[in-house]
Amino acid sequence: MRALICLAALTCSLSAHVPRADADPEVRDVKSKYAAPDGKALVILVRERLYSKATKFRLVNAQGQCVSVIKGQMHVLLPLDPGKHRLYLLVGTTRDQAEALQLDVTAGRTYLVDIHAQWRRKDYMDIRTVRPGTERATKAFNAIRNTDLFTANLEQCAEWIAKKQDDVARKIAFAEKQWAAGDESYRSAHTLNPNDGFGPAEARKTSD
Repeated sequence: MRALICLAALTCSLSAHVPRADADPEVRDVKSKYAAPDGKALVILVRERLYSKATKFRLVNAQGQCVSVIKGQMHVLLPLDPGKHRLYLLVGTTRDQAEALQLDVTAGRTYLVDIHAQWRRKDYMDIRTVRPGTERATKAFNAIRNTDLFTANLEQCAEWIAKKQDDVARKIAFAEKQWAAGDESYRSAHTLNPNDGFGPAEARKTSD
């Protein structure tokens, strides 16, 4: 009996000192930054370059509602319901520059979009969706670590859209025109499919 009691006590002592995965600071960090919320997909949009840092890129949905805003040297986190989403990235206030994003996302997965403002280019904005197992994925996670998290003021964005409804409609029409004229490579760079997402383990491995 005494031997059994000692064995039980030893087992409890050992189990009490086994660290849980979610108690690891590194795991918590990855979970908080890269993992999708319960029942949602997470889209991370990153703008690493300093050029035109103050220029706001507003992200709106197919109904013209603001869902996020991103500035230079920053990244934003966008939780989305699983399924298909048509989004539009609008540049500034005056340009007819806008790009469409076609997303089909799965709950529990993290998706990446890499955005660059380009100096003195007709195509002011260069968008590239990021896929697992590519060099761009490693670079994108590095970019996320090297930029600040930006939390958009969606009320201000909604007010801007309310004042600029005609401009927003024109920009969305421009984005759709760009999409229709684009080739397969262009559309691929602006599309995310369910398997293009990173699971929690993949995100951690890629971001290490």
